Amino acid sequence: MFDAILRADQAILNGIQDLLRCEFLDIFFTFVTKLGNAGFIWILIGLLMCCFKKCRRTGVVMLCSVAAAFLIGEVTIKPLIGRLRPFMDNAAVQLLIDPPRGFSFPSGHSMSSFAAATALFLCGNRKVSWTWYLGAFFIAFSRLYLYVHYPSDVLTGAVLGSLTAWAVYALFRRFGPGRKVKVFKEM
Repeated sequence: MFDAILRADQAILNGIQDLLRCEFLDIFFTFVTKLGNAGFIWILIGLLMCCFKKCRRTGVVMLCSVAAAFLIGEVTIKPLIGRLRPFMDNAAVQLLIDPPRGFSFPSGHSMSSFAAATALFLCGNRKVSWTWYLGAFFIAFSRLYLYVHYPSDVLTGAVLGSLTAWAVYALFRRFGPGRKVKVFKEM
């Protein structure tokens, strides 16, 4: 089964290289992936939201979701799985960015982006949430275009990031500020 997933991953990556690779997209996806480095764009948006009372709670939920995604993906899963990156298997590919350090599975860019987008969807204006998911999609896809993640890394990262945000959101709804938690039963 893992061999079949690896073959599909490689076929998709090579298809992206064969069908989409061009100078404009090289520049575009290099820029987009840099926005996602270390969750930069999402952390910046979250911090800006924390500066305004009206959207502070959303910013906090988003920042906590991104932090939790980092702990789950980068600190826990990546070292356990230890999957090498695709460019290490295919030396013929010319990287457009410096080779990322660390392991490949799951994609940290995808996890943080979809954690942030999902947190914004859950807490914010759902009519405009598609824009956050579009940004998350472009950041996640940039990792495939740049040949630094397998599709299964990106897909798993997106799912785990989304689930992480749902869990953080549920915890904030249950125990977050503004909720009165009874510690002792009334007598």
